[in-house]
Amino acid sequence: KGFHLLLRAMSAQPGLSLTVIGDGPELTRLKEDAKGLDVRWLGRIPNADLPGLYRDHNLFVLPSLNEGMSNTVLEAMASGLPLIVTRTGGTEELVDGNGWVTEPGDTVGLTQALASAVANPERLVAMGERSRRIAEEMGWEAMAGAYMRLYEQCGRGASHE
Repeated sequence: KGFHLLLRAMSAQPGLSLTVIGDGPELTRLKEDAKGLDVRWLGRIPNADLPGLYRDHNLFVLPSLNEGMSNTVLEAMASGLPLIVTRTGGTEELVDGNGWVTEPGDTVGLTQALASAVANPERLVAMGERSRRIAEEMGWEAMAGAYMRLYEQCGRGASHE
């Protein structure tokens, strides 16, 4: 998920705090890399607790090296968080005035995005509102309606014998 890159970028931005949800085989090494940084390690969290955790934060960062359409990004957006993500899979398609997209593995770009976020707290609020609107447009009802309209358009263009 690229958390080692986020820890490096954080070390260049004093005063930031990070909450990490989840675990995995790199956890011990990441905790060692995070020495001296303000990081809370929450481990696995029940899905029911996630919305409250998202709302307690100002920004969602997913510096993945490889990602598809990330559920965690969608959850963060639905919770009204601005994003910093990497140009991987379908993730960058979710950023439209609601955050920053960096290249996978680009610690300098990640550091710059964090600096921009820290420097513009009022912009973060507007970006979070934009995230929420984008997420609402991607809800099940909205997406099902879009597919139905597409299906109907395709049916009108087909020739029937």
